[in-house]
Amino acid sequence: MRLISLKLVLSLLFAQSMLSAAHATPPPLRCADLIISADRAGKDIADHSDRRVVLVDGETLANPDALTAAVNKQGVEATIIVGGNFHGWDFSGLSLGLACFVDADLSQSNWSQARLSAPAFVRTDLEGSNFQGANIAHVYFDNSNLKEVNARDANLSWGRFGGGWFEGSVEGWTIDGADLTGFVFDCGITVSDGCPVYQGGAAISVKGTNFTRATLHSFSLYNVALTGALLDQTIIGPGQLPDVAQAEFRGDIIFRGGVEDVRLTAEEAQILLAENAGMKAVKDRPSFDCSKAATKVETEICGEYASDLRLADRDIAALYQRAQAVDSGVRASQLTWLKQRNKCAVEEYPSACIRDSYSLRKGQLLGLLGETDWLVPGETALFIDDVLPLPASFRQSELFAEIMPALVGASMTEILVERSDQGLYSINGSAVGANAHMCSINASHLYFDKQSGWYIPVSEGPAIPIFRIFDGRLEIFADGKPDYEQYPQASGFMSCGMRASFGETVRINVGDALIENYRQSLNEEM
Repeated sequence: MRLISLKLVLSLLFAQSMLSAAHATPPPLRCADLIISADRAGKDIADHSDRRVVLVDGETLANPDALTAAVNKQGVEATIIVGGNFHGWDFSGLSLGLACFVDADLSQSNWSQARLSAPAFVRTDLEGSNFQGANIAHVYFDNSNLKEVNARDANLSWGRFGGGWFEGSVEGWTIDGADLTGFVFDCGITVSDGCPVYQGGAAISVKGTNFTRATLHSFSLYNVALTGALLDQTIIGPGQLPDVAQAEFRGDIIFRGGVEDVRLTAEEAQILLAENAGMKAVKDRPSFDCSKAATKVETEICGEYASDLRLADRDIAALYQRAQAVDSGVRASQLTWLKQRNKCAVEEYPSACIRDSYSLRKGQLLGLLGETDWLVPGETALFIDDVLPLPASFRQSELFAEIMPALVGASMTEILVERSDQGLYSINGSAVGANAHMCSINASHLYFDKQSGWYIPVSEGPAIPIFRIFDGRLEIFADGKPDYEQYPQASGFMSCGMRASFGETVRINVGDALIENYRQSLNEEM
């Protein structure tokens, strides 16, 4: 049995009860807060005299009646059940007091129409369990397995999902029609309470679920069926807006990016959705008609997971068109390049070959076009993840200016590029990837290299590509993970953890004060 400090439990219980008196809504998840805090303290139980909190060994409970009696014991305010195999047990229709399950097996258990007072499930296996119609308001799921759990029409209001890295999953979790008013998905990649990584399989279904005042911004909505879900004062991340397109906007939504919250009306949210949908339609097609793809290379470019190749193809088409105005002879080199690109069809990995071919040609065309005045001497530009792609024309609107703080706050990448009065460039940035793996880049005295189209350091040695830019989109060489055998000196400018990389970023216009904040922050990270 895990060691839990009863004194700490009691002190926290008192603090939570005092908090209850100060707020109109009940205190969130008292029992779970007690367990998690005490468990992390790692102290022995020092006192059994106060019977307001009782610790029960789950292995001693022989049947549902015994568990009910232990939880509903008179004078007991909270029951912590540690361990126990309750696989397939029937708790339907029962009414239980404040019960917390820790390291228990509740797989295939039946809680339909049951009423539980602010329950907690910590490191508990709930796979295949049935909570349909149950009242489990203020429930806390922490590091527990919710695979194939049925919680249709259940009351989970003011509950919390703490995530964790349990070996289970959330695949097939169904909460259609449930009440998740005020529910908080509390996830993060830099803290212990991360949320389970989606592994593929059955979708989470939240059709018609009430998410009024719920907090969703830290939980991935990938493959979550949100048709008809109710949003009203719901907190989401800017990048999640397309995921909730099929939901019903009953009221305002709140964009949360870092510490920035931006309140939007339902009408403003629909405007952003329409602009984003139009942008996505443009971004996900190449320069040619995929329905008329005639070669294996064109078929590869039009593949389901080849959006990066389609973007590269559009870039090359745009660059080529501009290059024609500069050098009429570029057509010959373009035809030569196309022949080389099409030879990728016979490669073992044609998409990788095509990707390399496009990258090389992009550099050649950028070099031909020469340096543009995208950054004037003495100016600094901020680049971030394009968390919510929107048309360039829309970026001049008042609505875009309104949501900009949340967009910046939601970005996991921040890059500053500065141009000195003498015309040379410097770059300083960082990115956060999965499991809090980091990327960093820092280079100065850079200039535009016409031979490669990259910005490279002033050096007598071999040229080391650092970054390049096209249409306001910044690209870090090799996404910050170059081949150090080929470019051994690159390690002095950029590095990335195993699960991190620099993706493409977009320029965003912010004030001088925010630029200075980022400059100080990036300098502190060095």
